[in-house]
Amino acid sequence: MARRIDIPFGIWVCVLTLAFGLAHAQTARAQATPAGKAALVAIEQVRAKQQIVSELAGMGAVDRLMRDRFLALRRTATDAERADLDDVWREHYRPIDQQHTARLKALLGDGPWFRRSEVGPRAEAAADLIVSHSNDDTFQKLVLSKMQPLVGAETPRGYATLFDRVAVQEGRPQRFGTQRPTCEGERHARPEDIEDPESLDKRRREIGLPPMTEYLAELDKIYGACTPPPPRGGE
Repeated sequence: MARRIDIPFGIWVCVLTLAFGLAHAQTARAQATPAGKAALVAIEQVRAKQQIVSELAGMGAVDRLMRDRFLALRRTATDAERADLDDVWREHYRPIDQQHTARLKALLGDGPWFRRSEVGPRAEAAADLIVSHSNDDTFQKLVLSKMQPLVGAETPRGYATLFDRVAVQEGRPQRFGTQRPTCEGERHARPEDIEDPESLDKRRREIGLPPMTEYLAELDKIYGACTPPPPRGGE
């Protein structure tokens, strides 16, 4: 049988005191320098947003994955198959968008829109995706008003898309040409309702979007053959 070794209580006290002292010294050293103080502040800021960041990123991943898989099927589908796919989308995919919208509303609350510098680029991009794909017009208008103060200093990635979506809802011309492209044969073409069409690419460049020709080519790649948008009010 192993022999029991009794360590005097005084030694335990010394060990624990030394361990506490080392930990305290490390914290004190971190707090003693500007870099250490900044790091402590940064980690507390991240911890405060940890739940929001995780939820937004997760919903964004689901949003992108379901659309990637759906569009992969739609690209090569016939007109009859596309009609069937649209029915499947309305019954099975749209409820996920509705769930994401409801959760986004809860996470946002009465606060400002999510800043990239606070939640990171992935979570911010996810929030932009969710609100862009929402069917709640009132919520989209609310979010647009929350994004407005960030334009210029920290423009949200989804600002241009949301601006155009709200403009279309209200019957106004688009500013950035992100919605409802027309068709030339089976290829996507510039939308008809554009504010000051001659300056379109300049506005897109200023907001961080590629030229319209590149954007339309990307739509061809993503969606396949162009189909005319439904009449307004039928989306």
